[in-house]
Amino acid sequence: MIHRGRSGFGFSISGECPVTVCRVDAGSLAELGGLRVSDELVAVDGQNVEHAASETAAALVKYTQPTSWIRAV
Repeated sequence: MIHRGRSGFGFSISGECPVTVCRVDAGSLAELGGLRVSDELVAVDGQNVEHAASETAAALVKYTQPTSWIRAV
């Protein structure tokens, strides 16, 4: 589980069913939280995104609150 910082999470996603991580910024909260390229996004702030399109998942990630979190496997 990775929490959002003031400047975001620090990663990018792509694909659909599953949505996968395609970039992790060096030194970001995502990297510090153990997120790696090719991890699958499972939930954003408790909302299941396992079967979501990347645009849907990206919108959820982008518009989350500062206290939001993501889960990936």
